[in-house]
Amino acid sequence: MSDIRAAAVFKAALRTHQQGDLANAAQMYGEVLSLAPDHAPAHFLLGMVLLAGRQLDTALVHAGEAVRLAPDNASYRQGLAETRLALGEVDRADLGFRMTVLCNPSVATPWTWLGERLEVLGDLPAAERFARRARYLAEDGMTTITHAAILSRLGDVETAWPLADRATRMGGRYDPLCDLKSALMLPPIPRDRDQIREARQRFSDMLDRVADSDLRLADPASQIGRSPFYLAYHGEDDLDLARRFSDVLHAATPTFQEQRPDTAVSTGRRRVGIFSTFFNAHTILRYTRGLIQAMAARDDLEVIVLPTMSMPAPAQDHLRSLGATVTPVSHDYRQAVGQIRAMGLDVLVFADVGMEPLSGALAHTDLARRQIVLSGHPVTTGIRRMDGYVVCPQFEPPGFAGHYREPLIEAPFWPLNYVGALTDPASLAEPDRDRSRPSLICAQSLFKIHPDMDGCFRDMRVLYVSLYSTEEIHVFL
Repeated sequence: MSDIRAAAVFKAALRTHQQGDLANAAQMYGEVLSLAPDHAPAHFLLGMVLLAGRQLDTALVHAGEAVRLAPDNASYRQGLAETRLALGEVDRADLGFRMTVLCNPSVATPWTWLGERLEVLGDLPAAERFARRARYLAEDGMTTITHAAILSRLGDVETAWPLADRATRMGGRYDPLCDLKSALMLPPIPRDRDQIREARQRFSDMLDRVADSDLRLADPASQIGRSPFYLAYHGEDDLDLARRFSDVLHAATPTFQEQRPDTAVSTGRRRVGIFSTFFNAHTILRYTRGLIQAMAARDDLEVIVLPTMSMPAPAQDHLRSLGATVTPVSHDYRQAVGQIRAMGLDVLVFADVGMEPLSGALAHTDLARRQIVLSGHPVTTGIRRMDGYVVCPQFEPPGFAGHYREPLIEAPFWPLNYVGALTDPASLAEPDRDRSRPSLICAQSLFKIHPDMDGCFRDMRVLYVSLYSTEEIHVFL
């Protein structure tokens, strides 16, 4: 009898869910489970309702129970993977999406996510194959824009841009989020100044269109998934584009419009947080470690370093060795907002903003009494609410203040503290190269070398260039 009752309640719950009444649907799914504890569809759908409401821990329990009861169900596998992703469990989400593909290889969503994951990991050729497969299975705005984005990372903007423009108008209506993603497909290594001008004009035109749209964002870091990183290497004044981009995001994201937390001023030591997703073997750590160590040595400051949760334990131990407290935060924007606000920081320092989407989203959000940014990515953030940008005038051109939207904090020195070399120069030797021709080791990423420099390299008759990025190798070749 209870099974009959459970079936009737489940049918009503499903109808309520489809009508958008999530609170009552969740209550009814719970009633189903009280009657039939092994009802896999009820576990799954309750998990998805809880996921939508950001009750992630409970959502994980029910999504996991659905998979336990029906391990071959691809939809349940996908729901569990999406829940783990929301919790910041990226590696386990990755495995979950792979299991979804094994259960049902004709579902496009896991192929799309795995393509994006491979893009983050730097395996662009594999990412392109996965994204192309997803688009073959379901050519819609999401699969098309994902494929276009990966093609642009490979340097093929001639193919990516028309594809992205098509995604923006799929379904017969304008999609401002696709348009935003399309405009951020900047060529990683521009062919020449003409391509730079074309890319920047596309970006500017997009800002006009999206500013007039009804775009709304709940989680800009994951929904947009990229930043206008490459603008900084065009050799142009980025203030106008950065300001307009920031204003578009501010208008579209309710969280960005919330008032600054009413945090009491610390009565003892000032609480200073410093955030970056690059506190590992990256330049960001190498130029901020001395600053972290110096601040941590002060009696009047409590320094809290905020890496993301994926940071390996040895790297966290290194940060602690500098005298700071280390508190990893979630990769999930909304969770990270809650974690940082709960710290009651007097000052939040961003070591860099604009190199990836999470730092940009957090920098737009009021999280502490004061928020400032260092020049880990040396270009204005364009954010109106930023309280300060630390610059070293000796490294700036005349009239540099006119290139920043933020109030400037002028430091008498550049806070560098480099120690040791990451690579033994002898390991870069190439025994098979032609020794009769000069060799140039590129000690920087190729995207930082402006096209105007091409003639210099051509005149030097360079035969061999050592590249440190798989992405750049594909573009360069």
